[in-house]
Amino acid sequence: MRALTANLRLRDQTADAYPVGRPRRVRAARVISVVAVVAGIPYLWSRYSGVSGSGVAAYMFFAAECVAWMQLTLTTVLLGRAVWRSQPPPPPDGPAADVLVTVCGEPLSMVERTVQAALAIRYPHKTYVVNDGRRAGLADWAEVDQLARRLGVECLTRRDGPAGKAANLNSALRRTSGEFVLTIDADHVAHPDFLDDTLGWFTDSGVAFVATPQAFQVDADDPFNNAERFFYDFLQPAKDRDSAAFSCGNGSVYRRCALAHIGGFSEWNLVEDLHTSYCLHAAGWRSVYHPRPLTVGSAPAISAVYLKQRMRWAIDSVRLLVFDSPIRKPGLTLAQRIQYVHTTSFYLFAAMLNIFLLAPVMMGLFGAEFSRPGESVNGSLVGIYLAGVAGFLWAHAGRGGLSQILQGHFFAAPVYLLAAACALLGRHPDSAPTEKRRMRSSSRLVLLPAVVFAGLVATIVTVLSSGPLTPADLGNLAWATLFALLLVGPLTTTSPDARTARVIRRAARAGVLVVLGVSVLAFGG
Repeated sequence: MRALTANLRLRDQTADAYPVGRPRRVRAARVISVVAVVAGIPYLWSRYSGVSGSGVAAYMFFAAECVAWMQLTLTTVLLGRAVWRSQPPPPPDGPAADVLVTVCGEPLSMVERTVQAALAIRYPHKTYVVNDGRRAGLADWAEVDQLARRLGVECLTRRDGPAGKAANLNSALRRTSGEFVLTIDADHVAHPDFLDDTLGWFTDSGVAFVATPQAFQVDADDPFNNAERFFYDFLQPAKDRDSAAFSCGNGSVYRRCALAHIGGFSEWNLVEDLHTSYCLHAAGWRSVYHPRPLTVGSAPAISAVYLKQRMRWAIDSVRLLVFDSPIRKPGLTLAQRIQYVHTTSFYLFAAMLNIFLLAPVMMGLFGAEFSRPGESVNGSLVGIYLAGVAGFLWAHAGRGGLSQILQGHFFAAPVYLLAAACALLGRHPDSAPTEKRRMRSSSRLVLLPAVVFAGLVATIVTVLSSGPLTPADLGNLAWATLFALLLVGPLTTTSPDARTARVIRRAARAGVLVVLGVSVLAFGG
C-alpha cells in the first residue's frame, strides 16, 4: 500500500511538470529553438573563413560543428510539429487485458511491489509474472515462482528458447489470450488507472500500441539525466504527430492482433521496444503517445550500470539505422522515415561529441590548431550561438536538465563511439536487463571517459605551466575545465546510495577546482 501511495504522489508531481496544457512553455521553447538555429549561421560562416587552408584537425572540428548545427536544425523543425494529446476516450467495455510483468533476476522485494501494483490496476485484467530466470540460469528463479503463487498470480516460466526479453514476451504471448497486452518491467510500479487512461485510444482500430513516458525515482542531482525530460516532454510528442513515437519497453500497451501481424515482439535487436515499434509502423499500424507517466521505476544509479545500458541502446539504434534503414524500409511514410532517421542517428551524433570533448586535449597537449594560424573567431558570434544552444536545452529540459543533459551525453560519448563500432562489426553485449542488485561499481566501459578526464586535467596543468597565457590558452583552459567538471560528476558516481553518491560527486567537482586553483597559484605568474 505504501508503494501505491508513493506512486500516486510521484505520478501527480511528474504529470504537473509535463507541458500538456502549458502553451507558454511550448511557445517559448520554439522561439528559443529558432533563435539558436539562426545564431548558428553567421557563426559557422565566420568559422569557415578561418578554417580555409588550415590542417586536418581544423576541418574535422568544423565538420563536427556543421553536423551539430544540422542536427539542431532538424530537431527544431520536428519539435515545431509536436502535439500533445488531450484526455483519451473512455476505455471500452469487455475486451480482456493481460498485464505481463517481466522478471529476470530482480530482487524479490522489488518484484513483489511491482506485482502488487499490477494487481491493483482497476480495469478488469489478468496479471502474469513472466519469469525468465530459469532460462537465464539464475539460481533464485524458483523463488519468483513461489512469490507468484503466494500473491495468487500465474507465473509463466520458460525453460528454453532464445535469450532476451523479447523471446520471453513471445513465449508469454503463446500462453495468454487477452486482446490487449500491457508490459511492465519488474522495477516499475504502475498507477491503478493505467488501463483506464490508455485503452480508450484503441477505439481507433488502426492503433497497434500506446506508449507512455517513464518517471523514475532519481536524485535531484542525477548526473545521468535518467529523467530524460527533453525526450519524454518534447521529442516523443513530436514523433507522435507522424505516428512515429516508439515504445520504451516498460509501460506500453499493445493490441495482440497487431503483434501477431508482425510475428510477435521483435527479437532482432538486443532489446525489443524500438524495433517492434518500427516493424508495426512499417506494417501500416499507427501508434499513440499518451503524454502522462503512468509508472514510476528505478534507473541506473552508478556509472558502470548506466554505461552498460546506454551501450546496449546505442548498438540497437545504429544497427537499425545501418542494417534495417528507415531510408529504404518498405511501408513507412516520408514523415516516419525522417523521424526514424532522427531517432536512430542520435547515438552517432552523440559519438561525434568526442571531437569537442578531445579538442582541449589535442590543443593543450599536442598543439593541434582548429583554425588558420593568426585567425581568431569573433567572440560575440561564439557567445551568441553558445547561449542559443544552452537556451535551447534549458527551454526543453529545465534548469536542472541542462546540466544533466550535458553531463550524461559527454560522459557517455566515448562509449557511444565504441557502440557504433561494435554495431558495424556485428558485435554486441548480452541482452541481460539493467542490473538492479549487486550492481558493479566499476566496468571497463568507465575507463573510456576516465582516460578523457585524465587528459583534460593534464591539459589544465600543462596550459597553466607553459608560460604567459594567450587568449587562445585562456579559451582552451576554460573548455578543458568545463568538460572536466561535466565528466567528474558521473565518473565518480559509484555508490547506489543517493546521499553517498551526492557527497562524492560534490567532493570530486571541488577537487577539479582545487587542481585549477593550485595550478593558477603555481604557474599563473
